[in-house]
Amino acid sequence: MDYETDTSYETDTTTCKDMHRCDNGAKCVENPVDEGTYYCDCDIAGDENTAFAGLYCEHEATQYCSSKHRKTTFCTNGGTCVKKGTDEDK
Repeated sequence: MDYETDTSYETDTTTCKDMHRCDNGAKCVENPVDEGTYYCDCDIAGDENTAFAGLYCEHEATQYCSSKHRKTTFCTNGGTCVKKGTDEDK
C-alpha cells in the first residue's frame, strides 16, 4: 500500500560546529570516525507525518512505502516504491 504526502514542510535549518547545515529540524551528529566533522540525523527531521533524506535532510518523502515504517521506507523526488524480489521469485 502506498502512502503519499502533498504537504510541504517549512525548513528549520541548524548549522553544525563545522558549518555543515541540517535542514527540516534534523540534528547535527559528530562523525565518530572523523572528529570535528558532522552529519545530519534525518530520522528526527520533520514530524510523525513527514520524512526527509539527503546530505542535509533536504529531500522530503513524496511516497511512503509502508505505514509501519514511515520514517525509513519512503521515496523522494517523485520516485515510486518497488517490492524487492528474491532469486526464488524468478
